[in-house]
Order: sequence, then structure tokens, then C-alpha cells
Amino acid sequence: MKNKKQPLRILLFLLLCTGSQADDSFTESSCKGGGGSGPTPVASVTPIPPTAIKPISSIADMKEFVISEARDRVFYRNEGGEISAVASSGATESLPSLSTPLSQIIDTEGRFLLASGRNVFLDTLNPDGWMSFASPGTHPRNLFWHDQVLYGASLKRDLGLAPRWRIYQYQPGDRWAHWVCLNQNFPLHDGFKLGEGSEYPYAVFYRADFDGTNTDLLVKKLDLRTCDFIQNDYTHPVTGRVTNVHWFNSVSSTLIETDHTYNQLLWDTHQDEKHCHYYHLDGKILVTGHSIPTVAVFNPREGVTLFHMHNPDNSPPRAQRLLSGLPITDLKRGGATLAKDGKALYLSPQLNAETQVLLKASLTTE
Repeated sequence: MKNKKQPLRILLFLLLCTGSQADDSFTESSCKGGGGSGPTPVASVTPIPPTAIKPISSIADMKEFVISEARDRVFYRNEGGEISAVASSGATESLPSLSTPLSQIIDTEGRFLLASGRNVFLDTLNPDGWMSFASPGTHPRNLFWHDQVLYGASLKRDLGLAPRWRIYQYQPGDRWAHWVCLNQNFPLHDGFKLGEGSEYPYAVFYRADFDGTNTDLLVKKLDLRTCDFIQNDYTHPVTGRVTNVHWFNSVSSTLIETDHTYNQLLWDTHQDEKHCHYYHLDGKILVTGHSIPTVAVFNPREGVTLFHMHNPDNSPPRAQRLLSGLPITDLKRGGATLAKDGKALYLSPQLNAETQVLLKASLTTE
């Protein structure tokens, strides 16, 4: 029988024996005219001491995890589909299993877990089993919880018209979800995609028209309180092909991912062109959540670098590095989550083809 605790013992030893080195290899440039002002180094990278990083319990075969700060729990699914809840004390509770991945969407009370890409949820306070519900339209996608109500988006086809995105809401215990803002004229027809970071009261959509070199980008946010749209046009085309758009409601800012060789990220605070920058980040990019704008960048040579994007004085992002020099093979999307207060980063690095572990890194706040 395979010993699941052995990778954690090895990793803990490596954490205690490994340091981190700072560098300034990441660069930024102005977004005016497609980043034409040329790259400049971002702020120096501060190492996070290995002693600030702790393995969580004995999790060594984890597939996905969800953080509930309200209940001081980490929910995770292992390679066998078994769901567990681990408290900071180390106490573990078994929950009904799930054959498909967990969604990272969770309500503020930490009560309801969701399956990724499915209308299936688990009430962790009364865990009798996973419950399903029906939603109107096609291609449903759950977005966020608000006041214990789940909001999502799906495509609705009206007679003689192309499918358009609409918003639904679901109350646990009901059999069906229901449309909201149904009487409004939704200008979200073919070509619009769902952005990341939808959070009450906004649902975020975007349309990206790529001409082979640059992208004309249009971002629309639906205010669910009024059913009105807020629109952001980009005067200058975005360099490269836009692959995703993230909205950070807490600072009213947008992070845009592209496939460009150098300008992979565009950070825009919507103040003026001085507060709009492209970033070249060497490695796999993971957005760590949408409460506080941070981006984790992983590459095997340097470990994980955490960039704090929001700087009101227009200074370069503050950066912290951890897990440098460890035998990490990958850090998958969804594998880095920042606590809502910004004081801890949860990571699930992959050590080999079979083993993912869950770590908690305490961050030094400034």
C-alpha cells in the first residue's frame, strides 16, 4: 500500500533546508499604444522564509481544494473522489464523495460546496448527499453566492434570435433556478464570453475581436441591483489575443490575460493611461482569487512568485517568492488561493505524476 504521508515528510524536510533568492527578471511596460514604451523591471522580489510554509494535515493525494475561512475549514477531494474537511486543529471530517472536480465557488458562511461545471451542491451542515437542481437555458455556469442565493449564467434562445446570455438565481431547497432581469434587453449575443471575478452585484462579460495581431476588447458588467449594464471600451487595441478577463470589484480594476510572448498580462485601474500596464511574467500564470488582486507565477526554476497588483501610488507590484529550489513539477489552475484577508496563500503543488500536496504560506503584510 502506498504511503501517502511520505511525500509530506520529504517536503517538510526540503522546506526547512531550502532558501529563496530574489531577482528582478519580471518586467512591465505602459499599455498606451500597445506597450510601446518598452519594458522596465518590476520591484524586487522578497523571499518568504521556508518556516512560514506548513503542510496541511496529511493531505498528499489531493485533486482540488476549497477554502472556508468562515468555518476554519479546508475542503478537498482526493484522487478517489472522497471529500474531506480539515480544520486548523487537524480534525478531519468525511463527506459524501464526488466523481467530478470541486468548484472553488463557496458561500460566505462556508456551508455549500458545488461541483465544477454541474448544477450539483452539497450542504456540509446536513451532508446527506449531493443534490441536483435544474437551471433554465443551456450551458449553465454558476458564478457566485450572495445572501445564500446562488447566481449563474446560461444561454437563452428567444424566437428568431441568436442565443443570448441571461442570469439565473437558485435558492437551496428549490428544484429549479429562475431567471432574473428577464425583461431587460440583453446585448450579450454571439461572441460574448463570461469573464472571471463576477461578484455581487456584478456579472462580468466580454467580447474579444482578434485581428491576427491585436484584440479589440469590450467588457460589460451587469448590475443585478438595477439590471443595467456598465461598459468599458479599450481605446487602444490589446496586444495579442485576449484569453481571459478578470474583474476585481474591491478596487474596480481589470486584469486581462493574453497569449502574447511578452505582454501576457494587462492591469488596468481605469483611472488613466499611467495606471494601465502590461507585464511580462516568466512562467505559468494563476490568478489567486478575486477579493485581493494577486497573481501567482510558477516556473520550475524559481518556484512560485506572488505579485500584489494593486498599488494606488502607481508603483510596481510588490512581489514575494516561495518554494524556490523544491522538486515541484507543476502548479495547476486553481492550485493557488489567497485568503480573503491577504494574510495566507494556500498552494497545491504537484510533486510528481501522482502526488499533489496542500500547503499554507503565511504572508508578511506591509
